[in-house]
Amino acid sequence: MSEPADNPPGDMPLSPSGRHKVLRSLGGTVPLGGVGAGCIEFGADSRPVTLSIFNNRAPETVVPASANTFMAVRYEQEGVPQCVALQRAGADEAESDTPLPCVPKEAFECHGIFPMLHFSAHAEPLPVVLVWTYFSPVIPFDHEASLMPAVLAGVRIRNRTSKPMRVSALLHWENYASPGTGRAPSGKTRFALIDEEDPLASVRDTQRAEPPNTLLFERSDICAGGEVAIAARTADDTEISLGAYAAGEEQEALNFWQTFVSMGRVPVGRAGGIGAHFGAVCASFELGPKQERSVDFVLSWHFAECAAGGKHVGAGYAVLLGSCEAVAWRALRHAGYYHQSVADWQKRLTSSTLPKWLVKELINSARVFVRQGLYTGDGRFALQRDWADPAAGEVADRVYNSLGTLLFFPRFEEEELSKLVRARDTGQPGAICARLGRLDAHTPEFGGEPAMLLAANLVISAFRNHRMTGSLVRIQKLYPFLRDMVRTVLQQDENGDGIPDAPETSAHACSLWVLALGCYAKLAEERDDKIEAERFRDTFRRAQAAFELRFWDEGATCYREHDATGPERPDAASRYGALAGQWLSDSLGLGNLFAAARIASSLEVLYKRLLVDLDRDPKLLLATPDLLNYTLAHAGCLLIQRGRAREGLEVIQRLVLAAESSTEPRPQRSSALAVWHVLQAVTGVHLDMASGQIRVIPNLPAQVDYISSPVFTPVCLAWLKYKVEYAPAYRQRLHLAFDSPTNLKTVLLRIPGDITAIDVVCEVPEGRVGCQAALRPAGNFNEAVITLDRPQFAGGGFSLEVRASTPSQGKSRSWLRVPGT
Repeated sequence: MSEPADNPPGDMPLSPSGRHKVLRSLGGTVPLGGVGAGCIEFGADSRPVTLSIFNNRAPETVVPASANTFMAVRYEQEGVPQCVALQRAGADEAESDTPLPCVPKEAFECHGIFPMLHFSAHAEPLPVVLVWTYFSPVIPFDHEASLMPAVLAGVRIRNRTSKPMRVSALLHWENYASPGTGRAPSGKTRFALIDEEDPLASVRDTQRAEPPNTLLFERSDICAGGEVAIAARTADDTEISLGAYAAGEEQEALNFWQTFVSMGRVPVGRAGGIGAHFGAVCASFELGPKQERSVDFVLSWHFAECAAGGKHVGAGYAVLLGSCEAVAWRALRHAGYYHQSVADWQKRLTSSTLPKWLVKELINSARVFVRQGLYTGDGRFALQRDWADPAAGEVADRVYNSLGTLLFFPRFEEEELSKLVRARDTGQPGAICARLGRLDAHTPEFGGEPAMLLAANLVISAFRNHRMTGSLVRIQKLYPFLRDMVRTVLQQDENGDGIPDAPETSAHACSLWVLALGCYAKLAEERDDKIEAERFRDTFRRAQAAFELRFWDEGATCYREHDATGPERPDAASRYGALAGQWLSDSLGLGNLFAAARIASSLEVLYKRLLVDLDRDPKLLLATPDLLNYTLAHAGCLLIQRGRAREGLEVIQRLVLAAESSTEPRPQRSSALAVWHVLQAVTGVHLDMASGQIRVIPNLPAQVDYISSPVFTPVCLAWLKYKVEYAPAYRQRLHLAFDSPTNLKTVLLRIPGDITAIDVVCEVPEGRVGCQAALRPAGNFNEAVITLDRPQFAGGGFSLEVRASTPSQGKSRSWLRVPGT
């Protein structure tokens, strides 16, 4: 991927520096673990806060952590040892049973964002610089690595002095009881050497001459076969020691810590014993003057016998990794790759010209995958709505949050969508699945929302996924079920206007339904189902007209939220959702669903309404459960897509800042993934793999003529650099660098309406590529259709330079507005 050049003048507004290598705001606790594998929540004080690694995802079953899980460092110079626990000293320091002093507040720093937290201690009184990191391998497209039930921990130590020192670093773990037991587990502790070359050669034998490097805590009294392990990476010049001791055994605990303080190692302690509640893995080595050294640890778990609702659902990671030792071995063996991969996808965003607040929201939104993701033993994936309402695979709002899943883990998104579309209720023929279950993905539920809204979400999702992935096989399998769904809903259309006869239905649901009809007609056409395609093109046109008739309010000059004969509901969907279908139509490049002038007028009313609500009391908006869905996507993205990028970004930023400054706990909802629509709206890049076409129409604020940003697609990652010039002549320059070969035939660009002819130069790493350019009118601007002479597998990307070959106004930017705005 080509790295962005230094930002030229005209950087994106709301981001003063443009580039921001380090983001320091955590935005709450950070969950670390695997997708559907459970997680440990870490806070800014370097301590775990809660655990949900036993499939204990309901609020009442989450385990509160204590101060007894931490890392510590001992350093010795000229026979004088010093020890410190790598935690921030806090008011609850007395709760810890650890006799070590903590890093003082004045020497402690924390920065980082999901899924990587960095902590450092480098005050002058300390003879060493200490930097430690917790992270989990949540990596786009790497489905297997992202499932790993583990937290990797690294300690980097630098000797500030001119004298050598002996250094020891350890990872200490408190073995937590399961939800609701209120007691320590009575399982055994076991010791194992993990062979770096052959993990199957691992043994559990404390009599071996080689130093063991893994400590396992059995939990047989709580969860059959369940284990937790801590381990350290071995090295030729590193001494590994490990041991365990029991809670309440004062002499045993005293011996444990005295050995570490005096000798820089830990005693074996309860080898194979019962009831060990604490344990640690310690790595010791020599560190020369001014030298630096890193130590890698891993904290892993393995609970294959997970259950939900009385049913065995299993853990998906157990299919890939059969034991806790295998998890630990895999994590340590590939720690370098995992760390670099996480840093790479974060850097794509932090090194862009995107606003800093948007970058932070994009990265932190991925917390949902770990905190609320389900991945079962039989390969079912689903996202839970939130902890308070752990409904998995919720259909009514999937067009908002499923884009994030599609961009990060396309295989998981296709799995969830397939299960939702194919679910059938034998007791209610024709009923459409509303969710896959609660706390599991095996007990689909039906009803609860208008069938029109559920079907629209599923049809739009299927159409979008097909276009963005180009998977013909997948859509062929889903098409019969989609056809049954659409026909079932239309049985409620007694007056034949294309919209089911439900007076209380909102404009939000109806606008999505209109778009779904258009998407379904296109899918039928692609399937060469000509009769079905023609029938639904006609139904689509009738539904468009019916929507205008039912929801346009001439007096208010905007679309009303509900049919004139239906009751009003003061919720986010009704207040801000009338243009939901139009927002998605723009995102998919399908154009206006409704009258352009009416869309523009409604958008202006919506924008003013939002400003009033934000000025009056942002907390009222924040109290709305699906705030991010309906305001961030409908209002913010639609403003950005329709030539009002500054206003759209302003609305979204104010919502984000209001949420951050609120003293109320921020909802942990899957709707956080809706923020990925903002990136798509700003970059204006839509890769249509089904047709080999890419649309590049960056939506930049006035006076901003450059963007350097990552592009996330379901088939690859890419980098966009785009610049537009108006004088002395109009010119667009863009470069798209792809991480993997991508078959492209056509490129679509937006051109000012007063330009009637253009010259285009296309280059790939091998040289120039011939192309033809045609202009077609699109409201008050033109669309340039650039056809390459041959399909390009653009593995290294391509560059385009477009110049006006006819005179232009040059300074006018009115063409940025979408027709009617």
